[in-house]
Amino acid sequence: MSRKAEHKSAPASGTEGPKHGRVTLKAVNEALANIGRNARLIKADGYFYFDSGDAAEWLDKTVSAPTLGSRTLEEWLQEFDRLERVNTELLRKADRQSPEPSASRKRRLLDGSKS
Repeated sequence: MSRKAEHKSAPASGTEGPKHGRVTLKAVNEALANIGRNARLIKADGYFYFDSGDAAEWLDKTVSAPTLGSRTLEEWLQEFDRLERVNTELLRKADRQSPEPSASRKRRLLDGSKS
């Protein structure tokens, strides 16, 4: 087999790109919309993040990735799902840890008094 033929061998499992071309922000955002997710993947300097819609109020929305092509389209969708689970848990913990103000404190807050 020639050297050229050796280089044309299939890539290692898990490193293939999407079935129909390279991964683009448009493709990821369209795929999110196609599965009923209201959010956008946005490129920042050295990372990516999900924002707007479902992800607007997330506390953790970043994905550390050097390039968009470092993940497949399916992996970007999996990252969205992972971050959704992480944020659901973060918000649950925050709700459990925030103490409910007492009735007298609520009245003072509503009345605008400081004592």
